[in-house]
Amino acid sequence: YDPMSKRMSGFSRDISSQKHVEEALQSRTEELARAKEAIEREARSAQKFEQAVEAATDAIAITTPDGNITYVNPAWAALTGYARAEALGMHCGALYKSHTALEHIRALLSAIRIGAPFSSEEFIGRQKSGIPYEAMISLFPVRSKGVVIFFALLEQNITRRKEIDRAKTEFVSIASHQLRTPLTAIRWYAEMLLKGHYGARDEQIRRYLSEIYGANLRMVALVNALLNVSRIDMGTFGVEPQ
Repeated sequence: YDPMSKRMSGFSRDISSQKHVEEALQSRTEELARAKEAIEREARSAQKFEQAVEAATDAIAITTPDGNITYVNPAWAALTGYARAEALGMHCGALYKSHTALEHIRALLSAIRIGAPFSSEEFIGRQKSGIPYEAMISLFPVRSKGVVIFFALLEQNITRRKEIDRAKTEFVSIASHQLRTPLTAIRWYAEMLLKGHYGARDEQIRRYLSEIYGANLRMVALVNALLNVSRIDMGTFGVEPQ
């Protein structure tokens, strides 16, 4: 600008559109950065989830909404004897249908069909080698926007626990029947003593009392055995060599 000049020239340009474009690009860049961060965060979470499932001691399988297996963890492979490659595409009910009661199989298939959770201890699986085992299975649907996208199937081998439960039930049943004999003898002899049916001989009274005493000892022994069952459950059972 020359102060001696009598005229001044210049120009102007509308850069509103350019500003809008720059602002839009900046906003989009920030949005993409946030999206990238969210994806990385989800990836880290997914990796941690996979590591947890891989290390789980329970057998875990992931299935399609139709129940076909898409993933199994090492515990599942160890339990069933099937390698991962062999399990892929197998229906989750295939291991149980030959040994499990039909009503339980139908209940599992119904849960898959309607996308409902399911749990049962009445399933009998069959390993690849043909060996059967008793299983507790739990099925959980995973949804997205109200639609089942996959099922998580958890399985435990409860054969040993079932055997123990059956043994305990059998023992209690036998013990209960055995308890009736001494208790009945105590009642009969006590009634005879109370009603004076023993006569006038002291020897007969002593015999009755001896029978009562012996029956009582047997009853106490059986009760102690029942108590030992509860001690086993609580981990307080002590061995007493005789």
